[in-house]
Amino acid sequence: SVLAARDRPDEALEVIREVVMLARPSMDAQALWPAVVGLSHCALVRGLRAEAESALDEVTSSIAASESAGDVQQWHVELILLLVLAGRFEDATAIVERLAAGVWRDACRAVLEERHADAADILEGTGEQPLQAELRLRAATIFVAEGRLAEAQAQLDRARAFWRSVGATAL
Repeated sequence: SVLAARDRPDEALEVIREVVMLARPSMDAQALWPAVVGLSHCALVRGLRAEAESALDEVTSSIAASESAGDVQQWHVELILLLVLAGRFEDATAIVERLAAGVWRDACRAVLEERHADAADILEGTGEQPLQAELRLRAATIFVAEGRLAEAQAQLDRARAFWRSVGATAL
């Protein structure tokens, strides 16, 4: 989140915990699932793996028990990224297969296939920026490991441009 990027990760975690607490009683999946995905992400950033995994378990089991995986949005991309990072490829694949066709599913599939730069490029047309920047950072890391330094620098420059525009200091 932007709060975490502004070196306020504890505040980001507390805010998202409160959002989840407020969303739970509504039993509205479209409100709860994105909040739980956000909680998982913030917990992971803080190194709270058990809390992050618990949130992932909650949302994946809820989606599995639901008639649909929800209206496909940016939080689905974030969920697939978190599942891939956790090595939960089966859960990620099962969710992607249930998503309606469109740009968000295309981005989810690219993340599932660990084509982070492609996913970021897909997201570019949606106006979504924080996740796009995160994907570009992940792509840069992979490109460096593969010795593709010019491509890594290009992705890093694009990610930095966004994070600087929102006053990020923790990256």
